[in-house]
Amino acid sequence: MVTQEARALIHALAHDVRAWSKADLERRWSASALRSAVRCGAVVRVVPGVYSAFEHSESFATRAHAAHLWCGKDSVLIGAGAASVWEFGDVPATVLLAVPQGMKRVCPEWLTLRGFSMPIPTGFWGACPVAMPEWAAVTAYASAPRHARDGYLYRVVQARKAMPSDLLAVASQLPRLRGRRHLQQVVAAINAGSESHLETTGLRRVFNTADFDEFVRQHWVRTPGGNYRLDMFHPPSLTAVELDGAGDHRKPERRQYDVTRDVHVASVGILTLRFTAEDIERRGTWCRHAVKAVIASRS
Repeated sequence: MVTQEARALIHALAHDVRAWSKADLERRWSASALRSAVRCGAVVRVVPGVYSAFEHSESFATRAHAAHLWCGKDSVLIGAGAASVWEFGDVPATVLLAVPQGMKRVCPEWLTLRGFSMPIPTGFWGACPVAMPEWAAVTAYASAPRHARDGYLYRVVQARKAMPSDLLAVASQLPRLRGRRHLQQVVAAINAGSESHLETTGLRRVFNTADFDEFVRQHWVRTPGGNYRLDMFHPPSLTAVELDGAGDHRKPERRQYDVTRDVHVASVGILTLRFTAEDIERRGTWCRHAVKAVIASRS
């Protein structure tokens, strides 16, 4: 039987995505009310000593707050989760939490702890401390798979939430940062005007020979239908090269935008050649030969 007090507890947690410590729940209601709510399945334990409503227990926000309550006031949300809070990354499946060096916990599969000996600058996401954008970006970079890590650095700068120099400053404070040299190279590319991992790969590994010296990078062109930025533009032949990210054409609206853009650019005599992420990453030689053949035919 669910008591009236337990119903009140269940109702309150259903309307609150935060997690609650056992001590707070027992203080506000009672130990018997909590036991009753847990017995009927309406309230569940997220981590030891921390609870939430059943329906919120797999939410990233609930889990992040629960992890913070469990690990103490000095714990901070970092990595991809922090990037998602600052809106330059997707919500991940795993909570990554910075904790004081030496803290040990047996964690559920959705929680990873990283020990830090220095304080991390934070803001607040509800009641959960979250690393500031530059720290979010660098810690997300360090923990992401190789194919996804650069995106955090590009997006935090594009969102104007951090400067390239901020990223280097954070990196300098992390003596064991994974991929430090690569991060420095990406930041240098951002400073040089690159806006994506794909552009950097194209500039450094594919279209990096003397054959492409006449190309203008990130050239803006005015057309009757609007102004557009071209990833690479060859003025003598009026040829543009566009590098499409892996997810660019999964959304119909993005595909429609690109089709319209190419028509508008063609209206001023510019032919657009588009290459996918797979083309650039796996068929670089083919991309080079294709562009050179088109330029030769149009020059």
